Order: sequence, then C-alpha cells, then structure tokens
Amino acid sequence: MFKLHPLSKVSFLCLSLFSLLSCKKCEQAECTGYETITLDLIHYTKAETDTILIRKFTQHSNYTNQLDSIMAQDSYYSGDTLYLHFVDRQAHSLQELQTEYDLEIYNPTDQKAVRIFDIDREHATQEVCHGGLFGGGNNALTCNNRLFGFNYSVNAGTINASVNTIFVTK
Repeated sequence: MFKLHPLSKVSFLCLSLFSLLSCKKCEQAECTGYETITLDLIHYTKAETDTILIRKFTQHSNYTNQLDSIMAQDSYYSGDTLYLHFVDRQAHSLQELQTEYDLEIYNPTDQKAVRIFDIDREHATQEVCHGGLFGGGNNALTCNNRLFGFNYSVNAGTINASVNTIFVTK
C-alpha cells in the first residue's frame, strides 16, 4: 500500500485547490459597440439646423411604418456646417446594434429629408470569460462591429458619402 508523506498531502491539497480556483468559463458574446454613421449639413446657419429629427422606419417599408422618432442631439456646429454624429445611435433611443430599420433625417427648416437604408454591419462576437483565479474577470466587451455599407438618398439638393459620413449641401 502506498502512503503519502504529510508534506505531500498538503502539497497535493494546495495543488488541487489552486487548480479549482484557476478554472474559468468562457463563452461567445455579441459585440455591443459599432461604427456609426455621421451626417454633415454644409452651408447651413445654426438657426436652420436647430431642430433636426431622426426617424426610424421598418426596413423595406418604403418609409411608411415609423417605429421611433427623436430630436438629433449629438451634434456640433463649426463654420457653416452642422456635424451630426451617431445618426444611427442617437441618445440610445434607437435600438443599439440592430440594422433591421431604415432612417430618415429630416430638417423642417428646408423640408430636406435624407434617407439611409440597407445598413449593412458586421455581427462580430468576442470570447468573454468569467471566474478563475487568473484573468477570469474579462466581462467587458471591447470589440466593435464594422460598418460595411449603406445606401442613401435626399429629396432635394446635393448629397455624397465617404466611408461612414454623408455630406449634404444646402
């Protein structure tokens, strides 16, 4: 019969406890951050851009089924241009990562409506681990979903786009 030395028993116990504490559980989780769309309104005064509405519609509904509407908030004015950032994520009222909607940015001053549709995003995942003695506290998602592309139109005026920014000239 094999007999362990008392010091070996303590070492075995410590090693077993260390092994149990080192275990961690990892799983795939969807990335919550993503590249957003920016809109630049060029040659407008501050007064002409003080009320910009962002409307969300059911995708492919030809802008007939409105789901949500908010006043644009994340913007700043410089020179003769209003820079409207996070068009597709304003005030966190529009659903975060979903792309199953079409957007309309409406300026009541000149009744210009910029429509953004066919938004195509990556649906990336990241491994998130919980528990464990070493490195098990990784529960914050740091990844972003890339913006692959989108289509756009305007009811009047000139409009262009570059990467994730739409430029509308008065």
